[in-house]
Amino acid sequence: MFTFRNLAAVSMFLFGTTFMWLTPMFVAGEPKPKGYAWTLVSILSWVVMAGFTAGAWAIFKELSWWEPVATASAFVGIVTVVAYWLATTWTGEVVGAALNLVIHAAGIAGVFVATMFRPVNDWMTAHI
Repeated sequence: MFTFRNLAAVSMFLFGTTFMWLTPMFVAGEPKPKGYAWTLVSILSWVVMAGFTAGAWAIFKELSWWEPVATASAFVGIVTVVAYWLATTWTGEVVGAALNLVIHAAGIAGVFVATMFRPVNDWMTAHI
């Protein structure tokens, strides 16, 4: 059924899965990038994906703790995007890196608006 709650939950889950794009396995070409920076990006990406998945589940089940989980996941997402940017800078140009940074920055900003901007948050909470 298409409800706002389901749409919000699916949107959060799908946005969370986009952090997999930042991992070395999604970098085009061979050899795949290696190093401490890329390991950090991979670990942080998995943490963000788990956080947004938990937040999506909380929205779907109408649980009140979706907001702090989404906000914390967005903060970890910022750290992940910065680590990704540094990793791509240190290891050379990665195809699509700039687009990845823009997409994730916009998505994180959207999560912050939904969770921290009171008028939007009140509206969302009333419709979830």
